Amino acid sequence: MADIFFPMMPTPDWARELSHRVLDDASYERHCIIEWRWGDPRPKSWAEPVRGRVVIRAPHDRGHAALASTLLHELAHLVMPPKEHHSRRFWRHFYGLVERYGSGGDCSLSTEDAYLLSRHYKVTAIKVAAELGVRAARSDLAERVPGAAQPRRWLRETLALERWLSEQTCEACLRNSPVPERAVAAL
Repeated sequence: MADIFFPMMPTPDWARELSHRVLDDASYERHCIIEWRWGDPRPKSWAEPVRGRVVIRAPHDRGHAALASTLLHELAHLVMPPKEHHSRRFWRHFYGLVERYGSGGDCSLSTEDAYLLSRHYKVTAIKVAAELGVRAARSDLAERVPGAAQPRRWLRETLALERWLSEQTCEACLRNSPVPERAVAAL
């Protein structure tokens, strides 16, 4: 079993299990630290492959599938060589992880969801997703002009998807989350 330390509590059980499955299957042999920071409104998460460290900022209102997409993205950074940062090979690996593992637990994460949640990345992500048959990527690629700003509707659509994925959060995820009771009632 991969040597993973989760210093921030509570880290959801599904995130622990998913991390172990991904790193075990990748034969990741280094010590790894995964910091799960609940309640941070800033959505930026990151990986430090050289240090074997992943930081996930988990806002209370972010759904299970959206958090799983972020976790799989950062785990892909850990197992890929640093020179592959957001390369075509990286995105193929990331979408492969989504296909293989979904989100773990009782929630599902489709390749379409993962693409929509990460489409703010460069054109390479769009091209790879389109090659893999992701419907939204093919339509977005037709609209995207390299170097041009993203269509404004992408942000609105992504935020709407975030809200929908929050509504899809499973009971197991909520049990492991310090989500305030009124937020749970809203779900």
